[in-house]
Amino acid sequence: MTTRRMAALLATAIAIVPLHAYAQDWGRILSDPNYLPLTGEFDGTTGFTYGMTKGDVFDGTGTQLDTFSVHTSTISQKFEYGVTDDFTLGLGMAYDPMVHRTVHPLGGFSRTADKSGFSDPSIEATYRVMDERNGPMILDLFASYSPDLFRAQLADANDDGTVARGGQAASMGLALGREWPGFGIRGSAAADWVGKRSITDPLMGTAMHDNSAWNYDLALDTQARLTERASVNVGAGYLFRQNYTVDDPASAASWTTHPGDVGNVHVALNYHFVPNRVVGSLTYQYNGYNHSSNTNATPPSFDNETRNQTENVIGARLAYVLN
Repeated sequence: MTTRRMAALLATAIAIVPLHAYAQDWGRILSDPNYLPLTGEFDGTTGFTYGMTKGDVFDGTGTQLDTFSVHTSTISQKFEYGVTDDFTLGLGMAYDPMVHRTVHPLGGFSRTADKSGFSDPSIEATYRVMDERNGPMILDLFASYSPDLFRAQLADANDDGTVARGGQAASMGLALGREWPGFGIRGSAAADWVGKRSITDPLMGTAMHDNSAWNYDLALDTQARLTERASVNVGAGYLFRQNYTVDDPASAASWTTHPGDVGNVHVALNYHFVPNRVVGSLTYQYNGYNHSSNTNATPPSFDNETRNQTENVIGARLAYVLN
C-alpha cells in the first residue's frame, strides 16, 4: 500500500470515527435526545423559530366573540458545560423581536397588539445517574430554575407589551433513554412550578396578579441516524396545565383560568457539518390546544372560552461544541 493511500485512509477514518465511537458511547451524539457533554466540554445551541397561532373566542353563553391570530419570532441561545461526564450545568435565554396579535371581532373592526423583549433566563442542571456502561439504559435527573428578571407588561393599542413571565418558575424531572448504533430514544416526565406573577397594565397603571400553579409534562423523543452525518428526530409531548386564579385590581375583577392541556408533535432534520462538533437542524412543531376558559368571574361578563387553538412553528438551529 502506498504512503498516499495510507494517508487517505487515515484521514477518512479520522473523519468518520467520532460518530461511530459516539454511537456506542451512551448518548454523546450532538443533536441526539440523550446528548450530554463530557468533562470540560462546552457546547451551545443557537436557534430561530417562527410560530403562527390561531383560535376562536366565545363568551360565557357560547356565542362567538372573535377570532385571533398570533405571529411570533423567537431567537434562542443555550450553553452547557460538562462539569463531569455525568453532571452538566446549562444556561438558556430567548429574545422575541416580534409577537404580533390580531383580533377580528365578529361584526367589528380588527385590532392589533404587539409584544417583544427577553424572556426570563433558565439555569439548568442534569445528573446522569446511569448510562449504558453500568446499566441497561440511561437514567437522568434534571432540574431548572428561572428567576423573575424582566418586567412583565400587557400589550394594548398604545403600548407594546413584554414577553417576560412576571414571576419565578422551576422544573424537576427524570428521563430514561436507550442508544443503539443507529437509533436513540428518550422518554421524560417533569413537574413544572410557575410562581405568583405580576403583570403591569400600562393603560390602568396597575398590575394583574396570577396565583401560582403546578403543571406536568410528558415527552418522548427519538433519533434515527440515516448516514454518518444525517439524522432525523421525531418526538411528541403532552403538557397537563392546572387552573389558577387571577385578580385585576384596576377593574375590580377576579376569575379562575383553566388554561387547557397542550399536545405537540415535532420533527428535526440534522446534518453534521463537522462530525459531532457542528450540527445544523431544520425543525417543525405542531401544538394542539385543548379548550381554555375563564370562569366564575366577577363580573360574570368576564367569562369566556377559547376553542380551536392550534400553532405551527418552523425553525432552524445550530449546535456546536466549543472546545
